[in-house]
Amino acid sequence: MITKQPYHILVLVMCFIVAISVDVKAQLISGSSTEGVDIPFDTLRLKEEWWIGASVSAHYAMGFGTLTVQYVGGTAPDAPTLSAQTQGGFGYGVAIAPSIEYRSYNSPLGLMLNLGVDYRYATSTSTTPVSNGIYAYNATFESNSSILYGTVTLLAKYSLGSRGFFVIGGPFLDLPLSSNSYIWQHELLPPDEVVGEEPGFPNTSIKFATTPDMRPRVGFQIGFGTDIMTGLFGYTSQLVSPFILIQGATPVVSDPTAWNSLMFRGGVIWRVGL
Repeated sequence: MITKQPYHILVLVMCFIVAISVDVKAQLISGSSTEGVDIPFDTLRLKEEWWIGASVSAHYAMGFGTLTVQYVGGTAPDAPTLSAQTQGGFGYGVAIAPSIEYRSYNSPLGLMLNLGVDYRYATSTSTTPVSNGIYAYNATFESNSSILYGTVTLLAKYSLGSRGFFVIGGPFLDLPLSSNSYIWQHELLPPDEVVGEEPGFPNTSIKFATTPDMRPRVGFQIGFGTDIMTGLFGYTSQLVSPFILIQGATPVVSDPTAWNSLMFRGGVIWRVGL
């Protein structure tokens, strides 16, 4: 006869064995090369091949090169045409893009296509004051542009290991949809002078509307991220993927001088398996 205390111990042991068997079964991927093999608890297990969703990102841009912007000019005979030159600069912005990904079952390699819009603000300045008759006495310039791009991105995505980490890279195309640009002319007093001798010479800033020729851009980006399996709204076959990218492309403006930028982008991609 089994006494009461050993009986309780036997029940606990049986429950423990059942729990272990269920847990081990849950770690096996049926019908795959991993069937019958223990998989760590934090292994990313994907069953879908097609994923659809959207990405949201923000970027910081480092400008380089020289931006030449016409700020005074006209079509009348003998009308003056004046341009200002600024160097380097910086920018920032946000982007949103619907995204679709295909990854063959049990393959580490996938392809992702993003189609979206990207808002970018950029500024560039000059540091050496210039003079130009009655139009500029002792002035520096500050150029500002707000640009809305349509973006097309094709990315190859390669998973490293089974924890969700991946590297990503591929070409992209930026098409300018609209822009709003202007330039500030900042008049500066020479050292040791309080009031200038010429009208308008004291400290002042003048704003001019400009229309620099924003060009379509073709470039390449590379970065890394991680896939995190999640469940929102009661549906578990979803991925949230934070990522970081470095982007380089052809010049933003190429005529009459070249002005460009290198972008650092970070964001997150959400998508659901089909």
